[in-house]
Amino acid sequence: MDFPPGFGTRTLIDQTFDAAGIDRRVVVEALGIENGVQFVAHGVGLGILPRYAVVDEETITVVPILAHPFQWSLYMATLAKRKPTTALRALLSLIGTHLHHPPGTELGAHVNQLN
Repeated sequence: MDFPPGFGTRTLIDQTFDAAGIDRRVVVEALGIENGVQFVAHGVGLGILPRYAVVDEETITVVPILAHPFQWSLYMATLAKRKPTTALRALLSLIGTHLHHPPGTELGAHVNQLN
C-alpha cells in the first residue's frame, strides 16, 4: 500500500527504493493517510505511514524505520503586497518554530518581519 505518484511520501519512498536498487510493486494506492491506515488495519497490505497516523497499535504493528530519515522540503509563498492575516502570521510562526531546517537552509528573508 502506498500513496499515488506525486504525493510527498510516495516520492520519497520511490527515491529511497530506487537508490537501494530495490524493485517494488504497489498494488493498492490510498488517497489519504486515514485511508492508508484503514487499508493496513484491514490486512490489505503493509505501508509506510507517518507515526502520528497510527493510534491503534493493537490492530497495526509499528516497525520504526531508523536507518533512513524521511524528510522533504516545504515551500510556502505569500503575496508581498498583501498584509498577512493573523492566521497566516500564526502559521508562519509555527513553521519557523517547529520545522527542521537542514544545514545551509533558512527561513525566507521576510518571515520574521511578518510575525
